[in-house]
Amino acid sequence: MLCSCLRDNVAARVRNPLTSFSERVRYINYGHCYYFEPPTLEELDHVDAAAACRHFSESFQNPAEFRLCLTGNLQEVDVRHLIETYLASIPQTDHPKPRLPSSATPLPFSFPDAVVRENVRAKMVMPRTQSLITFPVEILNPGTTEALQEMHWLAFTCQLLETKLLQLMRFKFGEVYTVSISPFFGAEAPSRKGSVRGDVSVGFSCDPHNAEHLIELALSELERLQAEGPTDEEIKTILTLEARQHETAIQENAFWHDMAVTSYQSRLFHKGEAVDKVFNLRQEAREDVRGAVNPKAMQAAFCRLFPHPCRDRYTAITLLPRGSLITRGLAAISSVLPSQRRLQLAV
Repeated sequence: MLCSCLRDNVAARVRNPLTSFSERVRYINYGHCYYFEPPTLEELDHVDAAAACRHFSESFQNPAEFRLCLTGNLQEVDVRHLIETYLASIPQTDHPKPRLPSSATPLPFSFPDAVVRENVRAKMVMPRTQSLITFPVEILNPGTTEALQEMHWLAFTCQLLETKLLQLMRFKFGEVYTVSISPFFGAEAPSRKGSVRGDVSVGFSCDPHNAEHLIELALSELERLQAEGPTDEEIKTILTLEARQHETAIQENAFWHDMAVTSYQSRLFHKGEAVDKVFNLRQEAREDVRGAVNPKAMQAAFCRLFPHPCRDRYTAITLLPRGSLITRGLAAISSVLPSQRRLQLAV
């Protein structure tokens, strides 16, 4: 049953253009690291399902390693009863021994050193193009106040770039519905010292004919922000947006849940800081950065956090609809004909 479900899952991922595209992007951005290589049906044939289930059971049989985080309007008495019934009743064992985050083996990944641009073609019912531009990011001295501030500087640069691209791509040219920019540090091991490596992705969907143009537009806008910096009006806009988003977020359980979980996972916590102290340090870092945001400081942040110049190191991967067999055949023939013959064929 388990193997059958896994095979169905892998087959569904292969058939889904967006899933295949996302896996390809991740595989390229992390230097063809084995961890990000999409699984295949052939590989599943060599998996020992019994051994895999046994390993999973052994890894989670010691309740001393559990840390449960619940967020919401919960009655402590009722929740405590459920935890004692279903979790505390698990027999305690000495195996496996608890492992510290510092003992984790880092994944052997690295962002490409040069520019990578690639088109991924997939069969689609409705033609849709998805583009993702990714830049490497590195935060120095993790577990310090300076690193916390850098994360907030990164958040402000992402907010500003997203706002500007949305204004250009959607409201000025009307070529996209939305633009999303998000940083990601999930591949880095907690044991790594010296710096934390991640990336920032600029994603948008558009008409297939506009993809290259919009990629160039995004690069040009980041180039402008690095060379000239934002205006006072743009700074005022992102400070207002950030304040509103923060006010909305703190009213939601998801914010506090994420804050608690990431505080437990933080290097500050594993250095001995209490969870509430970690939260206070993060809030202080946010306020310090908000007070320091101005055009010159933001320009410096764009140059410091993103590759500078930005066109020197990035990946731009685009998902495009695959044409019919006849269309692909004509395109192949056209590519080897003289220009005059190509024009006649097109007519």
